[in-house]
Amino acid sequence: MCGKGIWCNRSVGFQLTALLVFITIGCIAGGIVGVGVMKAFGIDSESLFLHPEAIRIIQGTSSVVMFMFPTLIWCWLCDEKGIWTCLGMRKLPTIKMCGLALGGWILLSPLVRLLEDVNRRLHLPEFLSEWETWLQQQEETAEQLVSVLITGGGSWELMANLLVIAGVAALTEELFFRGTMRKIIGQSTENVNIIAWTMGIIFCTVHLQFYTFLPRLVLGVYLGYLLCYSGNLWLPIAVHLVNNAVAVIILSNERLQKFVGGGEGETLLGTKFWTCVGAAVAGYMLFHPLMRKVRKSATVCRSTAIALLFLPLLMSCGEHYPKDELFGKWQLAEVQKGDGNVQQVDTIWYNFQYALFMYQVFIPQTNSYVACYGFRTEAKDGYFRLTLGTKQPDEAFRNRYTDWALTEQLFRIEKHSRSELILINENGVEYRFRRFG
Repeated sequence: MCGKGIWCNRSVGFQLTALLVFITIGCIAGGIVGVGVMKAFGIDSESLFLHPEAIRIIQGTSSVVMFMFPTLIWCWLCDEKGIWTCLGMRKLPTIKMCGLALGGWILLSPLVRLLEDVNRRLHLPEFLSEWETWLQQQEETAEQLVSVLITGGGSWELMANLLVIAGVAALTEELFFRGTMRKIIGQSTENVNIIAWTMGIIFCTVHLQFYTFLPRLVLGVYLGYLLCYSGNLWLPIAVHLVNNAVAVIILSNERLQKFVGGGEGETLLGTKFWTCVGAAVAGYMLFHPLMRKVRKSATVCRSTAIALLFLPLLMSCGEHYPKDELFGKWQLAEVQKGDGNVQQVDTIWYNFQYALFMYQVFIPQTNSYVACYGFRTEAKDGYFRLTLGTKQPDEAFRNRYTDWALTEQLFRIEKHSRSELILINENGVEYRFRRFG
């Protein structure tokens, strides 16, 4: 019988190996859960992105199976004091500690925004081009997932997203990436910097999202310092939850996106870029004294006031990160050919999410949708390029149900408003869209 703490005196290598074994079993179990959910909904992997409710169930249950259960089992076997003491969850943090932690998160936000923009402009060396292509595919898959969950949802969908993306993700990821990792790494060193940075790097690496690596690293390291300074895992859980919840709420509301990231796009060396740099430097300078207060658990009022006064500067920084003007879901209403003929269309929904491009084709015979995925890149002379990815419907399908004879087309924006979008391709064909959802 496996009793509490039976492996507490085993070597770090043994405990780490045991944790990896538990995580591997959890991943396998998570895959089995995903297959079971898809069978329960009667869907296959190709049509999964058309069923956001199934994605939420798979994502939530997989996180619990892959991260929470292995963590709890490992803590039970490797710490004689019990699970909650091992993870630092026996006591809830005080209100002032939560205020200080959230204040630090606010002060770091401009730096995170700056690194997000810089990170998306980075490219790997030529000899790693295949690896970069694979990383781009992982990024596109993640963006597709978020787009499907966020776009066009109502209040119930928002609550479900907050539960899964903010609540479950924050709890399960912190249990593993901060809870158990802190315990294992802490057996080899007591250096807080090594512990926090190692946890942050592991946190970013497992996510496999190269183009958000730097901002995720900053947040991951910050959460690691919070745990090391306070000894309480509930503190990074709370900040992680708030960070994810704010992102979900902003992405779900077009007005909030314009408020936080409005404005016209500029080059990386534009005026708003230097505003962002100034905000990042100022926030980082204010961040250090606040962290000293976290370590000493000092009064919260003054530090929280500093963080709140910093918000206007954060908003001006946010203007450098405009909301993509094609963001959202658009329904194709009609196609006007160069000879003046107009074709009424009501079967294709186009979705533009930053670099992601997706459209859905309604098949009357089966009363179902087929999703076609690709990506959007800039082209010359004001045009942008839409390219369908691999493993998309063949040419016969495209010719029958869409106007996509080729897997690549060039468009330019003729008109764009809150409710209407007109695109013209390189052959002069005009596409009229209306806002959907």
